[in-house]
Amino acid sequence: MLAWRLFFCLPGASALLALGTAWEGRVGVACVGAALVALILLGRLGKWPALVVMWLVWLCASLVVVVTFPTWPVAVGAILCSWLASFAAVRIGRHWGEARAMRLCARGHGIQEWEWVFTGAGYVEGHPLNRLSPGLWLSIGALCLAAILVIIDLMLGLAQLWEAALVAVFLLPIWPIFARQPVAYPMVFGAVIAAFVVQAPILMALMIPVLVYWADGVRPNLIYRHRFERLLPPGETDVS
Repeated sequence: MLAWRLFFCLPGASALLALGTAWEGRVGVACVGAALVALILLGRLGKWPALVVMWLVWLCASLVVVVTFPTWPVAVGAILCSWLASFAAVRIGRHWGEARAMRLCARGHGIQEWEWVFTGAGYVEGHPLNRLSPGLWLSIGALCLAAILVIIDLMLGLAQLWEAALVAVFLLPIWPIFARQPVAYPMVFGAVIAAFVVQAPILMALMIPVLVYWADGVRPNLIYRHRFERLLPPGETDVS
């Protein structure tokens, strides 16, 4: 497992090379890289955010390399490296999760299984969670910011004319979110897919947290998919 951690931490360790340059932000970049490496290698508090950030660095670096050197060998190599980094992230995260499960079981607090159950629209209407949460407001903000960035690129001539459709893709889900309409769920995921299709690192960075929240968040699933979580008693199987 140490070998996987060392490989996964390569971008953070490479950030230390910035100290030998004349770049004004070299100290900050080196400190962030060193902090990420330390958190992942030591496995202490803050290791999960560090794992996610390092994985995003791998993905963004791969995109930058492909855009800078647009050849097939470079593209294949960058994709393979990003896949290998993703595999390493899964291995590291699984190791941490299994270690935590063993610690909990040793204290008599085993992990309890859970499942999503369909509730129906009537249940959602009278539920106290049927209101906009900070996570949903941040989702709206991310969609608005993504649309604004596309508009700025269009005004500066940095985007092609067909990319104006992205503005509609990012703005259309906002009203259904406010109105708490189920159609908002596929529209939000459509906006996430659009960000990946155009391969814009900034748009992808904005949409990835939205994707994670809407995929597993309680309120998005309750309000827009009419699903809710329930814990399973020990030994009982789920309904799926």
